[in-house]
Amino acid sequence: MHFFINLSTYQLVLFYFILILFNITSQRKTESITANIYYSKYSNKFRVKYEPINKSESLAYIKYTPSYEEEGWDYLSLSSSDKPSSIYSDALKHYGMGYLEGYITYKRIYDHYRNNNNYKFYKTNGVMPSYLEEFFIKNLQFIKKMCTLYSSTDPYFHEVNNFFNQMRGILDGYNNRVLLEDNPTLNQISLPHFMAIISVGDIDELEYLEKSQRPDYSKMTIEQIKNYVNERLHCSALIKVANDFSNVWFGHTTWSGYNRLIKMFKEYRYYPGSEFNIKANTILVSGYPGAINSNDDFYITSANLYVMETTNNVFNNSLFDTLTPESFTCWLRTMLALRLSSTGKEWCQIFSKYNSGTYNNQFMILNLNLIDTYNKTILDEALYISEQLPGYVPYLDVTDYLRKGYWPSYNTPFIKEVRSLAGYDQILKERPELYDSYDYSGCARANIFRRDESKVNDTKSFFDLLRYNDFLNDPLSKGDAGNVIAYRGDLDTSRICFGATDLKFSSVNDIKNKKLYLINGPTKEQQEIFDWTKTDCIKSNPKRFKTYGQVDKYDFDTVEYNIELW
Repeated sequence: MHFFINLSTYQLVLFYFILILFNITSQRKTESITANIYYSKYSNKFRVKYEPINKSESLAYIKYTPSYEEEGWDYLSLSSSDKPSSIYSDALKHYGMGYLEGYITYKRIYDHYRNNNNYKFYKTNGVMPSYLEEFFIKNLQFIKKMCTLYSSTDPYFHEVNNFFNQMRGILDGYNNRVLLEDNPTLNQISLPHFMAIISVGDIDELEYLEKSQRPDYSKMTIEQIKNYVNERLHCSALIKVANDFSNVWFGHTTWSGYNRLIKMFKEYRYYPGSEFNIKANTILVSGYPGAINSNDDFYITSANLYVMETTNNVFNNSLFDTLTPESFTCWLRTMLALRLSSTGKEWCQIFSKYNSGTYNNQFMILNLNLIDTYNKTILDEALYISEQLPGYVPYLDVTDYLRKGYWPSYNTPFIKEVRSLAGYDQILKERPELYDSYDYSGCARANIFRRDESKVNDTKSFFDLLRYNDFLNDPLSKGDAGNVIAYRGDLDTSRICFGATDLKFSSVNDIKNKKLYLINGPTKEQQEIFDWTKTDCIKSNPKRFKTYGQVDKYDFDTVEYNIELW
């Protein structure tokens, strides 16, 4: 992940000045780990070996760079064998890929698992509530039943079976490595509890299976509503077109609890050995230890689809009466759509199947094949959005809005019917004080994007906008740290350990050169650097916030990442 370019002396000086200005890390001290997994059909056993990559004989192979302490990110490139199904079945390839990842990254998985469980289940001392465990058990039974019935004949369920086996492989690889380590500080993880790592976005609304857990907004103060909703909202996102259409930038800043600051950027490549056709054999994932999916969500596929989302709240609690374990949670439907789609419309249609009604987001699907920065054209259907609700997943081609300059996303629905069904119209009518936070056209983030998008004309200015937080001085923020592009809850009056935890971004022109940019940590561009040893946000709920495996101070630079598996 270095820069390789021929430049004159003058250009080199200018080039490195820009690097310093932008704080881009281009050289790494951490050494990468390579390993292979082998399978014997005679003994039905798997064997992991730390060694140079062996593409000709292994079931799967991995390159893992544990550079989180140095750069804020670990990097993982994982590929299956390219052997036909007569040698290795697709399910076996996925299981082997998962096993290898779980075996190699077991330490990160355990730290992330503990931090996640404490955050999500702090009311029950880090233990998953019984009704959630029951849901996951029934959901797993449903997945198994559907795969048994249809995976051999239906491409959709063939991939459901593949991803289920990859998830199960990660858990088995982790658990078997824990047994080998014989370390009393490490514990094995059950399959339902492991689902909490993958389905972290769904859990916020799976809690509503219990009606007693559903919030009564009519009895909450404005501050209570904002604090409650903010901790369930994820992200700000932007797609920005250059004035002359010579480039399109796209990026995503995650809003999350600071328990999720151990970041891992992954590349998954899968060579199908069966007759079933797939559209994308490589998927780039900005994610976390142990999770196949992103959970942020930020994806790029080898079919040239760029996919991201921001989370929408559902104020209409009656919609959650339809929740059922006989569905597919968001992570699985997202991965299926990524692998089986080559267009935005196709992605939306596949994603809508077996809707769980949990983790209700505005997904954006940008088709890079329909954007020509050389001829400076953006074709129809270049940008679709999908806005999920329980029982309803409408989608829309919004390319015309993109052609006007930009598409922003900020945790409030665009589609009018979704706004109505989700209860946004009703709550803003009853509580107009929430207008700055949740009105689509007039909320603070909409106004900041509208005011500042025209300033974006290169990588640096795009970065600046998506890391923007000047809530004390910006009149549009009105002194509220939530009325910004990159939230810092630890600096707000609520003092919660929640906010904008990263930024991932690239452009149409950069992706052609297999290049994107990453930075981890709460935004520090206009605010103080986040430091666990100095913040008082953890005092608000010490049972909830654990920092196993995390660094104390988040003063990381931007990393230029070069894609390896395309």
